[in-house]
Amino acid sequence: MSSIRPFVTQARVLRLDDSVATAADAVRASSVGSVPVVRNGFLVGLVSARVLAQAIDPDLRNPAGSERVTVAELPLEGVISLPESMAASDALALLRANRMERAPVLNHEGAFIGMISAAGLACSLLGRERPPVVGGMATPFGVHLVGGGVRGGVSDWALVSTGVAMAVLALLSRGCVEGLFSLLSGSSAVVEIQRRVDLTAVASVLEIVLFAVAFRMTGLTGYHAAEHQVVHSLEAGDELTRAAVREKPRVHPRCGTNLMVAVSMMDFFWRSQLFHDAQPLLGMLVTVITWRKVGGWVQQNVTTRRASDVQLDSGIRAAEQLLSRYQSRRGPSPSLFRRIWNTGLLQVVVGWLLVIGLLGLAGQFVPLPEFLQVEL
Repeated sequence: MSSIRPFVTQARVLRLDDSVATAADAVRASSVGSVPVVRNGFLVGLVSARVLAQAIDPDLRNPAGSERVTVAELPLEGVISLPESMAASDALALLRANRMERAPVLNHEGAFIGMISAAGLACSLLGRERPPVVGGMATPFGVHLVGGGVRGGVSDWALVSTGVAMAVLALLSRGCVEGLFSLLSGSSAVVEIQRRVDLTAVASVLEIVLFAVAFRMTGLTGYHAAEHQVVHSLEAGDELTRAAVREKPRVHPRCGTNLMVAVSMMDFFWRSQLFHDAQPLLGMLVTVITWRKVGGWVQQNVTTRRASDVQLDSGIRAAEQLLSRYQSRRGPSPSLFRRIWNTGLLQVVVGWLLVIGLLGLAGQFVPLPEFLQVEL
């Protein structure tokens, strides 16, 4: 049986000179119902709601009075600490035998490293532990998920193909806009628009619109919806079935679409001269107020569409693989590079650069349209 080390959660700690008001805030925010008090990295005791209730008297109802009382004056709760090498089943049995809901965990040197809860251990032993935050990405070949330092779903090559697809769509969108402007150059309508608005801003908007239309026509939108819906299911603790996953919304607040929308809006306001001298400030204000709503609309109507059963199944398989790997994780936490690699962003960049590199190489031998010309 694995040790409890992978199930230890980081915890806010208190010092002996912290005020009782600070301690109350920490206990309220704690996910395990108590906060450890440490001195020089070593555990002194716990502050819980019970400790605070015993210590509070009418004088402490005054916030100013509570600031004068320190944690050192509280009757700290005695604790049974667990070594990080202890087996998860043994730890749960010990907590149950002592009617404890949580316990601090110490490393081999006796220093405090975090807290563990009976609920968390029970979920782990029942195979129900889930990463607290899950991210993901849609690819042409399925769903990729990442959370808790592990990943699930499609291979690295599928992630690279996402970068390739995005680069191709972006280049085609740019080519269409440049072709349109070339056909209309010199017309009275274009001259009038150019007199009022910077054409680079108009071109930028048109490229985004064409990219969105092209993206909408690909299978990425269905996988994107499946990714969002399965992430919602994971974070809600729901069963991973088609019926349960399909009920979840296609919009997710952490989707990268929101960030792209915010950047695009700021870029447009900066270059369009719509607000004249006040444009930076007003453009930023409009973006701050509306970017999430606009991003949500774009997710719902552009970057996702109703996922097919095949696409939902891809998301469910990715989620099941992620959970399996999260449950069986062993040893130290993954390195920073591994965590970044597991997100899939580097693979997408590789795919994008692969397209740019191949175009640059091809341009050395054959003439290419201007929008495809890349200097290496």
